[in-house]
Amino acid sequence: MQHYGTGQCIVGPKSCGRFSCSYDNSIVMCNDNPFTVSIDAPTLAQNAFFIIQNCMSYATGAWLTEGQAFYINPSYNVLVKHTDAGKSC
Repeated sequence: MQHYGTGQCIVGPKSCGRFSCSYDNSIVMCNDNPFTVSIDAPTLAQNAFFIIQNCMSYATGAWLTEGQAFYINPSYNVLVKHTDAGKSC
């Protein structure tokens, strides 16, 4: 049985917020709206999982994931970004 958190991921107007950083990857949510956007943490996790499923490639001897997905109602986008090993997100 999986248990998801019930928190909110909140990003202010016209800004981005990082919600995860591990294994040389980060999950970032960006808001292009002139007002604050709030989504449930499980929704952000589902958005990131969608990117992982669709934006994975094998390069330089390792699997890498990088991608961006756009959503509406509310309007926001989610990025999964890779960093070089040992560098901070």
